[in-house]
Amino acid sequence: MDVDQSFLPVPAPVKAAIFESFARQNMIESEADVKLGIQMFIKRKYGFPSDSSTEFIYGDSPLALFNNTGFKLTADALIELLQEVDKPWAYLSGPTINPTGLLYSNEEIQKILSRSAKFGARVMIDTSFSGLEFNIEGWGGWNLEEKEAFRSFPGLSIPHSTVKYAIKKLLDMNDQKAGDLFEALLEQKKRLRSKSLRLKEILLKYGWDVVECCGSVSMVAKPFFHLGTTSNLKLHLKVTDSNMREAIL
Repeated sequence: MDVDQSFLPVPAPVKAAIFESFARQNMIESEADVKLGIQMFIKRKYGFPSDSSTEFIYGDSPLALFNNTGFKLTADALIELLQEVDKPWAYLSGPTINPTGLLYSNEEIQKILSRSAKFGARVMIDTSFSGLEFNIEGWGGWNLEEKEAFRSFPGLSIPHSTVKYAIKKLLDMNDQKAGDLFEALLEQKKRLRSKSLRLKEILLKYGWDVVECCGSVSMVAKPFFHLGTTSNLKLHLKVTDSNMREAIL
């Protein structure tokens, strides 16, 4: 829904926090300490324990997207994979799944974590695609209070203090659930919901099957009406799930 680019306007508080992080001089360490803000955020959003046993690693590193059954990892499929791996790691995006925009329910994530624990697997949950959920009726959120904290992921680059300062400012504002940032996020969710409904309407009208998305900026659809048709361009082929992109391009 963003055509591979972010057309959503950057909220003014985000711009202000970034500007201030570069403008400040002689920044003290506590002003760039984002640990408490992150602890409060994930405790409130996902019910994840954030006591002294929790360790946070700040950084960034490219990871291959693990996808299964429409990019939604299931506990049964995970068991088959973990049986063949020594000292396994599991990576998934959640609660919002990329690129379908679906949501893992609390029951689904609990099953995934329980199966992973039986095989001694470490689980990395990428929440970078979450936060703009606009269709959450009946979802209920996550509660990971009883789960142990996962830790240790070496080799990540450490972000600059200006980045941590800006993040800390935004986390503090987000925790208040009021003000310009809160209103800006609500407006972006409304805009994404409107785009989602409109895009779904158009796709259904022209014979596409659409996966109902609940958040983020992506939508997945299959041109069901066009499957099995024959296209005469430079290529003569029967359109299938696997070559639809080739036929379009």
